[in-house]
Order: sequence, then structure tokens, then C-alpha cells
Amino acid sequence: MEVVGLFSDKKNVRVVKFRGHRALIYMKHDDYFGAGYIPDLNFFIPNMPKLQYAIDYSVDFEGERLIIHNRLSKKAEPFEGRNVLAFYKLDGFNLLAYEFDGDVIYKTRKNPEAGKNIRKVIDDKAFPRENIEEMVRAGYIPVMEVWGPKLREFNIMYGGTDVEKLAEVLGLEGDLFVHVIAVREFDNERFHPFLHPRDAMHVAKFFGLDFAPVYSVIRMRSDEVIRVMAELEEENQRFGRAVYEGVVIHAGAGVMLKVKPFSVMFRDVLAGERPTRSRILREASKALLERDFLTAGREFEGVVEEVLSYLAEDYKITREIVKSVREVVAEYIADGLVREGFTDPRGLGIEGVHGKVIGYVVRRARQYSQGEAVASVQE
Repeated sequence: MEVVGLFSDKKNVRVVKFRGHRALIYMKHDDYFGAGYIPDLNFFIPNMPKLQYAIDYSVDFEGERLIIHNRLSKKAEPFEGRNVLAFYKLDGFNLLAYEFDGDVIYKTRKNPEAGKNIRKVIDDKAFPRENIEEMVRAGYIPVMEVWGPKLREFNIMYGGTDVEKLAEVLGLEGDLFVHVIAVREFDNERFHPFLHPRDAMHVAKFFGLDFAPVYSVIRMRSDEVIRVMAELEEENQRFGRAVYEGVVIHAGAGVMLKVKPFSVMFRDVLAGERPTRSRILREASKALLERDFLTAGREFEGVVEEVLSYLAEDYKITREIVKSVREVVAEYIADGLVREGFTDPRGLGIEGVHGKVIGYVVRRARQYSQGEAVASVQE
């Protein structure tokens, strides 16, 4: 299988332990990002679909302009002229579930198995765990978006959209939502192929799971994509804030393309030459979905690299950005450690926590001991 060749690229592969096995995780930001391979079992760990923009664009950083070109992106070009389904883009985090050695495994983007932070979400009474696991045992791999205001209780950040209002507009009740956004068939020999979106919708419904709400059927043409961008922008302006993050076009099995309102896209790909502090924090929170704060402190350099890889999708990474990311991430991890009671620098050093993180822990702990009002860095 040609996919095996991906895991021979040592520069883009990370080695982890997974349930007694050595697993190779592919880390390059392309369609296979987060996929895994267990050599001794010849087993492929599935990954999430990669979202790229449907429209071609360029950025004028000096003039602070986002230039939308009247042509499809290279990823969208092969589907030009087709009628395609567009679904509302939901602002949360991706999660998939697959079967391994008789167990149902939950996975986020980067690791073969979700960490304890995500387990708290899975254990929530609003999480449809029984339906998901029934679907998995029937031979499917649901890819889901988990979203809603309740994520704040789990210290999971998301983008700058009003999720409460979006839930209201979509007619949803509750504070935690799980929507299937794609479905793969469990078939190790074919690297778990994606179902066509219409088939995926039927499978999700059969197992009592909600699929992402349909926005419309559109013709895959640049003018149609721009029309959708303008329509979403107009709706957000009517609300006076960003309610719609955008839509996701399913161009084919496993090919998903994002379309965002002009202002949201401007925020995400421009917002000046450097990402804002809140954007860095958002990406850091993604990196910590699979790590507790102590582990993140030990793996500080890896967390920084992961945050930079997320930001590289929208920014040209400069020395200034790297420096800013290191400072914000170190402070973010330190803040979490102090809140969890880890304040002894010597003990943290023995635990292998990075010196930069320890430096911020000392500062935060000193602020607390002096009775200063300390605001959390989690904006």
C-alpha cells in the first residue's frame, strides 16, 4: 500500500507508544496529517480530513488586504462545475472514533488516543457515547465536530464566533453538541476510505447521530463560492457579530473545503502580520487537548512546534512569531500548572518541565503569594 511510504519520512514522523505498540504518527500538514501506522500489526490509524479554502486568495500584508481571486483554489479546481453539498462549519474541535483490539478508541488530530482532557467531554451526559460506539462496532469511523458553550467548562477554547446564537439559529437545545462531519469505512487494506457525504448522512442517521446541518447545494464555481462568502458576511453583519464561521463543502468522498465570510477569513489569514495573543492561545489549547499541563511542560518544545504548524496554515512564520508563540505558550502552561498546585520549581525541574515554563511558574506563584490579582491567560 502506497500509504506505508508516508511513514518512512523520518522528518515528518513522530514515534509514540500506543497500547503496548510502537506507533508512527505522520505530522506533515497535508491530507494525511495525524494518520498513524503500527508496523508490527500492519495497522493504519485513521485521521481527520484536512480543510483547505475553496477560493484562491493572496495577502497584501503591507496594505493589510485580503485579495480574493475569481478562481477556485487548486484543491477545488478538479471539482469545478459540480453540484456539491455545503454544511454549516461548526466551531469546536474534531474527534473521531475507531476500533482497535476490541476497544472503541477516541482520537483527536495528533495522537492515536485522546487524553484525559477529552475523556471528560466523552464522559459528559450530553455526549452520545452509546450511539457512537454502536456505529464503530458496526464497521464505521465517525469523524465529528464537538462544540458548544460547555467547552469552556473543560478549558477548551474555540474561535471567535457566538456559538450560543448559532445553536439558537439552528434550532438546537443544550450546551454541548456532537455532529458527524464525515464517515470512514473501517477497512485497513484500503486505509479506511471515506463514504460519499450522502451515504455518510444516512449512516449517521441510522445510528441516531446528528450530521452537520446542511447549508445548501451549490455549484462549484468561483462566483458561487464568493456569493456564499458575501451571504454569510451579510448575515453576520445583521447580527452585529460573527455567528457563522462559514460552511464546509463536501466536494467528494473525503474532500472537504472551507468557505468563510470575508471578515472571518480576513481575521484568520491576515489580522496583521502576526497572530493575536488570543489566536495563539486558541491553537495552544488544541495542542493541550491530548496533554495535561505537566506533560505539556515537559514537552514544551513539541507544543510550540505544534502551535506553529497550525499557525503556518494562515501565516508566514517569522522569528518574531516564533518568539511570541514561545512566550504565550510558556505562560499558558505555567498558568495551568499553578492553578493545579504545581508551584515548586525544584520539583518541576525533577519532573523534566522546561526551564522557560518554570520561569513563568515562579512569576505566577510569586504574584499569588503577594496577594496580587492574577488574571488567567485563558482569554
